[in-house]
Amino acid sequence: MQSIPMLIFMYFTEWVIVYTYIKEIYKKRKRLSMGFSILFYLVLMIIYKYITNTEILNIIFTLFCNILCIFSCFKSTFKSSVFHGVALCVAKYLSEYIAILLMSQVTSTPHNLYEENRLIYMVDLIVCRLIYFSICRLFLKFSNKENPAAKWGKWALLAILPISSLFIIYVIRMLAKEQNFTQTENIVCITSLIMLLFANIVVYIIYERSEKSSQKLTELELANQKNEINMQYLQLLEAKNEKMNIMAHDYKNHLVAINGMCDSSDVKKYINGMFDDISKYNRIAKTKNKFLDVILNKYTDMCETTGILFDVNVSTDNLDFISNYDISSLFNNILDNAYEAALNSNKKNIYLEISRVLGSYHKIIAKNSSDIQPKTHNDKLLSTKTNKDSHGFGTKSIQKVVSKYQGELQWDYDSKKKEFKLVILFPDSNII
Repeated sequence: MQSIPMLIFMYFTEWVIVYTYIKEIYKKRKRLSMGFSILFYLVLMIIYKYITNTEILNIIFTLFCNILCIFSCFKSTFKSSVFHGVALCVAKYLSEYIAILLMSQVTSTPHNLYEENRLIYMVDLIVCRLIYFSICRLFLKFSNKENPAAKWGKWALLAILPISSLFIIYVIRMLAKEQNFTQTENIVCITSLIMLLFANIVVYIIYERSEKSSQKLTELELANQKNEINMQYLQLLEAKNEKMNIMAHDYKNHLVAINGMCDSSDVKKYINGMFDDISKYNRIAKTKNKFLDVILNKYTDMCETTGILFDVNVSTDNLDFISNYDISSLFNNILDNAYEAALNSNKKNIYLEISRVLGSYHKIIAKNSSDIQPKTHNDKLLSTKTNKDSHGFGTKSIQKVVSKYQGELQWDYDSKKKEFKLVILFPDSNII
């Protein structure tokens, strides 16, 4: 049986490897996550030292400790906790038995007697932890951030191999304890375990890529759902505005007729005041692109209601080569982001310009006041909204439309002016 210092070293290094692996994938659930995870491995050490040292129970307890540590200390779904708990368990015991067989081969010490030599055992433990750490680092190369929408279905079949691997490792370990392997048998076992390791790595990669594809599909569905809602809303708004235009036009004609039939200066003054008010409802036609006009009218009304200055300069271009669906996706997201930032700023202003540049480019400039500097990752804008499950796709939708029409997108934040600026260029020859 190992000494207390050796056990502490063994379980502490295991905790360090597991904890550094988990925190790369998940966010902490609470401030005391590190403390709780240490406590789990302390309990695991006590069980190993004072309660049971049975091989199969050690595997089961380690598996449950990993799952419990991930699920209770980090923001993870139970399915994902089980997957990574099993992956860590397989990596640990594979590295352990590969190290045992390698040390047995190198030192010519029977593997069923290596624990009696403390120096060999300590070197073996260090080699084991180095292999374990390397495997975990390799896993992280292919891992993705947690996808809360993930389901059990795809992983259920993939789990057969890693779970079976635990039983295979257990059987090899039992055989190794019962008899001393020859040199050839040692090499065969080491090769088999390495091949089993690579098989589990392949399963890990397949799982993570499947999760990534599922996450992208979910994002695409949410983005499309948002755009569909925007399209339906804008179609209703367009129909409503059309009726309002007709009504405003008719009422103006009626007022002109009444004004002509009346000789009272007070009545004429009153009618002229009504005429000016009704004319406001006739302002929608700005770009000769009806769908773009509807969107601009929508945000003009929103800005007037909330006291935001919305300055629009779109008299020289109307982007008629872009489909209505993409117009909706592009400008709803641009102006939605601008509106939210301006609403929470002190200056409260938005500027939008659509123009032709040298007759060969269509240029969109959107500027808005913003007291908070945008969050970025790898030069990509991130959502600052609190509900990340339903938001955060706006910038992706903008980039998708820009890429579809072979455009270019640039953005800048002026911390002195507290102003965010977005510039998009579309080549004139790109008509889709």
